[in-house]
Amino acid sequence: DSVLYRNQYQHSPSTNRAYSVGINLTQPLAENLRLQLGYRYSANRQVSDRITYESEVYQDSLSNYTQSRTYSHELSLYFNYNGKRWQVNTGVQMHPERRSLDQKTGLLYADTVRTSVNWNPQLNVSWHQGKTRFELNYDGSSRQPDLGSLVSLTDNSDPLHVTHGNPSLKAAYSQNFRLMGRNTRLGLSGDVNFSNTYNSQTQAVFYDLATGGTETYPVNVNGNWNMRASLRYQKRWKKRFNLSARTGASFAQSVALVNEGKSEEPDLSVTHNTSYNANLRLGYQPKWGGFDLQGDWRYRHATNQLRGTSNYTRSYNFSLNTYAELPLGFQVKSDVAYSFRNGTNIKKGEDDQVVWNLGASWRFLRKKQAELSLYWSDILSDKKNYYRNVTATGLTESRTFQIGSYFIISFKYRINKQL
Repeated sequence: DSVLYRNQYQHSPSTNRAYSVGINLTQPLAENLRLQLGYRYSANRQVSDRITYESEVYQDSLSNYTQSRTYSHELSLYFNYNGKRWQVNTGVQMHPERRSLDQKTGLLYADTVRTSVNWNPQLNVSWHQGKTRFELNYDGSSRQPDLGSLVSLTDNSDPLHVTHGNPSLKAAYSQNFRLMGRNTRLGLSGDVNFSNTYNSQTQAVFYDLATGGTETYPVNVNGNWNMRASLRYQKRWKKRFNLSARTGASFAQSVALVNEGKSEEPDLSVTHNTSYNANLRLGYQPKWGGFDLQGDWRYRHATNQLRGTSNYTRSYNFSLNTYAELPLGFQVKSDVAYSFRNGTNIKKGEDDQVVWNLGASWRFLRKKQAELSLYWSDILSDKKNYYRNVTATGLTESRTFQIGSYFIISFKYRINKQL
């Protein structure tokens, strides 16, 4: 990977080598109870060398070199119980590891060795009777900061964007809870999820008011979490009609450090996201084809405590999909969808669209091995692909430009040859 930046030439080759070996043992303790033990050893070596030339002269002060080695052990212990109504799987993985880093940043050198232990507890409990089933899952994992972030070296190869390490970084711990339930006789199912992370890693940015440059280093923050719930219903009757409905909600908090005002100290930015959704779908499948009618509603509201801002978006979507099998090998497909949205800073002309696609095909010859087809995409040339997202650092809206209306004519011939 070579990049020409100003009058500098940077060459950045990198290599990565890794291998692992392990063993697993299973021991029955009772009729429905088993013990599982596991061990795995892994080794990884990574080398990154960024060489900088200026006017074809090697610049030692602007060249960086990093070599890291990781040696890790994975010890696992699991219990599995499989009863008539209850199933329980629980255990823990322990990952002791030794990491070393040889790093050159400009004219500074650092040799670092760090030993740590990562943990990964897991729990799965399920209960079922007849058509009813409930299941509870827990999964947790710790994650160490990368050694490059822990080394207190300064990278000033770009004087206006100086980066530092932070030896005080703590390991992050993420956990996820999930409760699920369903009854196939009633056609109902639902789930509730909660996840959060302790000591998430983010970047603190400090501005030098004299030069306009920035200094950045990683720090830990807490307060990132999200929760969501959903309920679903599905019913099918007479083998031709089916009805499905879904509703759900989610709540999330994201935390970051921002410094867009170019102050000396970054500010804590806390964003709350709330969303609701509902979907209704009705289908009919006769012998000669099918119809699928669907309606969808979504609402999202985001607030930011630092800036005191509030943004919301409501969107609606209605669609109809049809296909028909006609005599003499003809088939026709068509789908049309109308979308509408309103909310904060949504302009006229960007709030709705109608997308209509049409396809037709003809299979012919004695064994129907030949097929001539036509597909017309976005007949009204009205497709607008907008995507909106709100995070702790701001609101972004992006658009993917479309080709517009087009059609394709194709011919296929299937050859069946027996060897």
